Amino acid sequence: MKRITHLTRIFLPMLLASVQLLTACGPAAAPPSDTDEKTTAAVTSDNGDTTEAETVPAPFEPATMQALDMTAIKPITVKKLDTSPDSRRVVNTENPMFLFRSYLGVENMLTLWNMLPEDIREYSVIHLDYDQTKPIAEVLPAIEEMLTVADREGIPVMWQIENWDSVSTREGFTESQLLDYLDAHPSVIGFAHTEMSCGTCEPEELARMKTTLRACQQRGALFVWLDMEYAGNRNVFARFMEDEEFHNMLSAYSHNVVLMDKHNGQGRHFAVQSAAMGMWLSDVCGNWGSNVESWLWYEEGFGQYDDAGGTHRSYPWYFIRQYPAAMFGIDTLNDAVGGATVFSFEEGVMTLQNEAGETVFTPGFYNICYPIYQKIVAGGLIPTKEQVKEKVKVAFQYTDIDADIVDADATEGFEASLFVDLYGPTRKSLNLYKPLRVSKKWLPTTGRYYIVPSLSKYVDAAKLLPDAAIITAENAAELRNSKKKLEFFDERYAEFYKGTATMYDMGGYSLLFNNHENITVDALQDAAFTLDSGKSMNVTLPEHTYVMLYDQGNTLELELYNYRYDARAMLSDKETMDAFHYAYIKGERDSNELDFRTVTFSVEGLTAAPRITAEGNNNASITTEWDADSGVLHVTITMNGVVKLQIQGMK
Repeated sequence: MKRITHLTRIFLPMLLASVQLLTACGPAAAPPSDTDEKTTAAVTSDNGDTTEAETVPAPFEPATMQALDMTAIKPITVKKLDTSPDSRRVVNTENPMFLFRSYLGVENMLTLWNMLPEDIREYSVIHLDYDQTKPIAEVLPAIEEMLTVADREGIPVMWQIENWDSVSTREGFTESQLLDYLDAHPSVIGFAHTEMSCGTCEPEELARMKTTLRACQQRGALFVWLDMEYAGNRNVFARFMEDEEFHNMLSAYSHNVVLMDKHNGQGRHFAVQSAAMGMWLSDVCGNWGSNVESWLWYEEGFGQYDDAGGTHRSYPWYFIRQYPAAMFGIDTLNDAVGGATVFSFEEGVMTLQNEAGETVFTPGFYNICYPIYQKIVAGGLIPTKEQVKEKVKVAFQYTDIDADIVDADATEGFEASLFVDLYGPTRKSLNLYKPLRVSKKWLPTTGRYYIVPSLSKYVDAAKLLPDAAIITAENAAELRNSKKKLEFFDERYAEFYKGTATMYDMGGYSLLFNNHENITVDALQDAAFTLDSGKSMNVTLPEHTYVMLYDQGNTLELELYNYRYDARAMLSDKETMDAFHYAYIKGERDSNELDFRTVTFSVEGLTAAPRITAEGNNNASITTEWDADSGVLHVTITMNGVVKLQIQGMK
């Protein structure tokens, strides 16, 4: 599987940081060059002539783990954000957008903005929310104050003006009111609507979205729609867009429209991703995004690790603290591989207040969130729309919003049925948990089939994806049978790895992860594949672990992430939440041996001993073994955090 890498853009800053760190720790020997792989010996003959003997392989040097401080990673210098007369904020693959949620309060907004690292601040926006327990008129003065300060300080703001119960709790904004805000406050780059799925598709909700969209069109502002799915309101993006006028309004203004996959809801997670990505491919929106949230742990009824939990919301809300920090990375990257360019989160414990009342970033931010955002800014992580189209071999197109290819009581909607036994839950597990109103499953079980997008009913699907098979509810009777469904997909997607883990081959890199959400006993998963050098690689991953692999033929770069923090005492009522937060901020909840897990991998077919350099944080350890007779390298890493490896001499 040939990959065209972007190693220079992505890894040069990391390597420079590594050099700085090693220099600070003391002098180190320079790594051997490719010419040092073999040594020569001088041999003197009987007549006194000296000749060069046959070269012999250089000895293998076991790797040692150098210290890595993720909080000391230097910002990456990037270009300035592009501008356009057609938009108050340009968003595309080269200009991603990170939304950081801030509730009412000028000081909170200023603190959050100023603490953002400079390399991602250029691409960041404050997502302004408000106290939803109060009528909008009561909070407007505070919002006005925040916007005035944002204008003065040059802070871009995305204002969330509608949420799941807005229609039932307050009057909507008029078009003229929204225009007044846009005219008065250059800091407002757009308006957001969120969680329209939580009730039903009310005509008033649709009318309010149209009102917002008309105001945005007149001032070049962004229209952002974040949504998930609940059992009572399925196919939510497509259901609203049954209204052809709304669909056409979005399509005509698509360059400033963002639909976001909200990682929450009630068991329909694959359907939301499919719809958001599909609307982007259909040019209904110019960008799509990923909103990751630990509320999903609560909605899915999970408790402590390895506890299947119960029904919807069966544990107290604060069990969201058990959502593994590493899963934030997995959830984010699962949309990034599909071309998402806008990223945000709710909860996720990326920021907290310390004992002094100051808002600070947590270890979760430095170990998981920040490294991903840096890679997104540096480039090479997010595929373009054309690259995504090339990878898509099967797509679904909406025709009848309520049609299903299986019996109606098996699942909630067609596209969810499509994913069952494909890369979603199994039919058995779906039927087991459906009475509890959950699925317990939101990570794809394979990357072979990439992401199956759901296309708008109003587009010419054959023209949009000429090389893909287009499935509709009318032509897919044969896919009622899971065996036939797999055969259908296997004919169109070549197998590029074997194993139970999930793997995406993105050209410039590969993403591998363990797809267990909350299984921590007998949880190991594996992937076996061929590298660009022709060597074979086998990786075994524990739960809550993912790997970014960059293959340059002779050199292999791996970044391993599996960070979790220990909230067990707090969740068992043996520690207050504040005490847990203060300790976690200081890095005092990272050392429980239950959260250290072991990753192993091997590379087969090597003809010489490779050279390995490794750095990791939080007392990570490494063991390397080289078998010269079989040409196999074995690596074992025990960690709870981040480890970065470089393997040279892949011959």
